[in-house]
Amino acid sequence: MTLPDLATAFAVAPNLLAHHVDRWLTADLWEDHRLVQDFRAALLSMCLSRLEPGGWQTAGPVVQWLCGEKVAPAALRTADISVRLSRTNAHAMLASLCHFLHKAGTAGLLVVLDVRRLSGAVEVDGLLRYSTAAVMDAYEVLRELIDDVEHLPGLFVAVLADAALATGDPRRALSQYAALQMRVWPDVRPGDRQNPLAPLVWLAR
Repeated sequence: MTLPDLATAFAVAPNLLAHHVDRWLTADLWEDHRLVQDFRAALLSMCLSRLEPGGWQTAGPVVQWLCGEKVAPAALRTADISVRLSRTNAHAMLASLCHFLHKAGTAGLLVVLDVRRLSGAVEVDGLLRYSTAAVMDAYEVLRELIDDVEHLPGLFVAVLADAALATGDPRRALSQYAALQMRVWPDVRPGDRQNPLAPLVWLAR
């Protein structure tokens, strides 16, 4: 609904409602410092665009930025966004998203990561081949998620891997990144049964 539609629905003068909307957005979003500044700026831009006739199109660059696409710096400055999404700020953006979804009343966020291609040393079907350094970087990202779990409310990360994670190319195996292996490898395996509370579960047909 646009701002005039809301004003009509609540029987309030549009200029008075606009004043209250600015206060609500300031208190609910801009002053919530659990969200990083660029994330807050993006949300404010998107919320305001929804209240203007045809304004959703103006939020296009912000949506592209949130999706990790390249956006002209001038378009980002209009929304008070300072930097593009990258490896250095993605973790903070994910934490902000988790807090915002909790604020919005959702149950949480499910993220499914398929890391089976990390074990492949050659390109398959034209898809991206990961270097050994990129594999270690991916393991580091997973380790950071585990270590920062208390700051990621409502986040459930399911990582799909295959046997190559443990027995494949030794340069790419999990054993090469002991910090992550120590966090996910079960200390005790009860015979042929699965421990439902273990961080690592083996599935077979």
